[in-house]
Amino acid sequence: MIKFFRKIRQKMLTDNKFGKYLLYAVGEIILVVIGILIALSINNQNQEKEERNIEDDYILSLIEDAKTDLSNFEDAIAANERRIKYLDSLESMCFSYNAKDEKDAELMYGYMRCLSRPDFVTQTDRTISQLKNSGGMRLIKDKNKIDAIIKYEETFEKIYNQQVWYEGALKDLVNAGIPIFNYKYLSPKPNRTVDWKTFFKTARLLRTDKTLIIELGNLSSMYNAITTLYRIFLEEGQQECLKLIDILENKKDLEINTEGLLKEYIIDEQILQTYIGKYEVAPEFSIYVTKNGSQLLARGTGWTREIEIYPKSENVFYLKVAEDQFIFNLNDECKVVSLTFLRGVSEFTGLKLKE
Repeated sequence: MIKFFRKIRQKMLTDNKFGKYLLYAVGEIILVVIGILIALSINNQNQEKEERNIEDDYILSLIEDAKTDLSNFEDAIAANERRIKYLDSLESMCFSYNAKDEKDAELMYGYMRCLSRPDFVTQTDRTISQLKNSGGMRLIKDKNKIDAIIKYEETFEKIYNQQVWYEGALKDLVNAGIPIFNYKYLSPKPNRTVDWKTFFKTARLLRTDKTLIIELGNLSSMYNAITTLYRIFLEEGQQECLKLIDILENKKDLEINTEGLLKEYIIDEQILQTYIGKYEVAPEFSIYVTKNGSQLLARGTGWTREIEIYPKSENVFYLKVAEDQFIFNLNDECKVVSLTFLRGVSEFTGLKLKE
């Protein structure tokens, strides 16, 4: 083919057809340029296709990691709910302890149940770490997915911070039990099971000092509050995990069906003003209620932002995007004394603190 074109050019020069030769040469150059551009375009398309395939693989791996986290969240939430029940029981036994009741073994058993290994969650970050280390984040073109990944990581930062408090509270509980409990009953020898029948008949405390036992009850109450807050963070992480999976799977945002929604209840500004304040749900967790114009806002310790709450009655408020409810409790004089926060099957009440 090249020889054929060369002969044409030579014949034009021999016949003194320079104008035609020049026109032909320009046309040939244009054809070559077009060929190069086509080749580059094909190469770019192939590269783009390869990058999209890599992106799809990363997305599938992220979804797999998130589903692993989701299972871990479910297990940790269930385990911490059990721990909260155990701590409730231990707290009650400590505050009502009387040596004459001869319930040392029950107190010791209740204490042992609270010393199990902490039920923490750790992010499955195999794919995210790979994306960061390889610069693969640039391959994810959807900004919503990038934002969801970043927000999900931030959720774990809050969980990890609470785990530090959790471990500290558990350590304090262990130390408080040392002068009270006889560890020959609590620490059976390896490969030997506890004879529970004998245990409940013979186990006795080292010391029955009421002050020490009340202190143990106070620490179990503190541990309980920290565990409760940790469970709330786990539930928030679980919701963020579900959102991340939906976004990665390209599911459309759920549209709220406005049919059947509660019509907004109009409340007098003076009544709204009485709801503003700080409500202490636990020593480490409070809910702050503020007002912007006629819109009531709520924000809990550790929450990233204030959320708008809407009235469905004079003292009951709800979220439009979740099932959470906020109930302002009044005394006989119609003054606000506390706030009850409902989330799923969980219920938390905090007293309103004086300004």
